[in-house]
Amino acid sequence: TIFMIESVYPLSGLLIGLFGSLHCLGMCGPITFMLPVEGTSRIKFVLGRFLYNFGRIVTYMLFGIIFGLFGDGIQVFGLQQGFSIILGIILLISVLLPARYRFRFSSLPPVATIVNKLKTGIGSMMKKNTLPSLYLLGILNGFLPCGLVYIAVTAAASAGNAIEGMLLMFFFGVGTLPVMLTASLFTSFVSMKARLRIRKLIPVFVVLMAI
Repeated sequence: TIFMIESVYPLSGLLIGLFGSLHCLGMCGPITFMLPVEGTSRIKFVLGRFLYNFGRIVTYMLFGIIFGLFGDGIQVFGLQQGFSIILGIILLISVLLPARYRFRFSSLPPVATIVNKLKTGIGSMMKKNTLPSLYLLGILNGFLPCGLVYIAVTAAASAGNAIEGMLLMFFFGVGTLPVMLTASLFTSFVSMKARLRIRKLIPVFVVLMAI
């Protein structure tokens, strides 16, 4: 079987990751800057940072498969066009909705319970100075609630295919890699002023994507 992968989906994922990577830095920066150091070897230090970021990308790829399959099911029932329009409307609402209402989602009891368990797991991995723990730390970090990831999985669902959804999320992770990897290697390389300026562009990009 030959899978014809439309280039628009990997490109979409890459652009979301690139444009939103400073948002990732703002949200996950505290974890990134506090990553444990594996031994005293420079090679192990760099390898540990790569494994942490690769762990995040693995989680994103899992999301891509799940939401891609969901979109595939929608497509089977002939609802893909209407589904895509609904997703576009949801993205527009997410931009226009005041922040105080968006933040209420993470405070819902089921979501708060899951987040607390993830934070416990992350705290446990933070205490271990091993390469596997850094990889697992990245996997757990990928599950934390993040508005940018929600946007990416929305695009993955609209892809309507598990392979394309996985590729979109893989390239999304790759798009965040330059900033997140550099941040883990050289902390505070981007000023807070620059982060705020670029984060202001994210809603504009979301609106364009929704349209």
